[in-house]
Amino acid sequence: MIHVARVGSLAILLAAALCCNPAAAQSAPPAAAPVPPAKDSRPLSERFSRRLEALDPLSPSGYLLLAEEVADAAESPADQRLAIELYARAFESARVRPGESEVAASACRGLADAARTGKDRRWFEVLAALVDPGGAAPGWLRKPPPTSVDSTPYRIAQLLGLVRAGEGIVARQQLEKPEIRQALEAMEPLLK
Repeated sequence: MIHVARVGSLAILLAAALCCNPAAAQSAPPAAAPVPPAKDSRPLSERFSRRLEALDPLSPSGYLLLAEEVADAAESPADQRLAIELYARAFESARVRPGESEVAASACRGLADAARTGKDRRWFEVLAALVDPGGAAPGWLRKPPPTSVDSTPYRIAQLLGLVRAGEGIVARQQLEKPEIRQALEAMEPLLK
């Protein structure tokens, strides 16, 4: 067992000596720097030609997936036009097929991202909501409007604060307002 321990410690000493010895380090060949892959300068229509030929109008999701890839890699106006055309074809082929409303709505959202004007962007977003109403963002994800001192949620929070602080008379005056009373009655099951 002592022999194994000596061999192990000798190996450590030898490794340390090689690391600290500049002459030994100079004799080792330098590590090659990684070479970045050459950038493909061909237009995307040429790079994706096989996948473009393989697209099938009966499979609108294929158009959509390729449109998203092309849109991400687009560097020229021609590449951008190709992405828009693929989104449009995805929309058209999904629109006529039952059960493909999600794909059609996603294609509209892609077209909205590619739109140059705010008017066009809003039009495609509305179209996406019309095509697939269930695909719209759920209410809990929608950003609420900013609250103000005159807003009902602020006044309800103020009322609850008055009640907790023992300011019953002022709280009763707030509670007499119909919008506050209606909002509290709607929230009553949550307050119990």
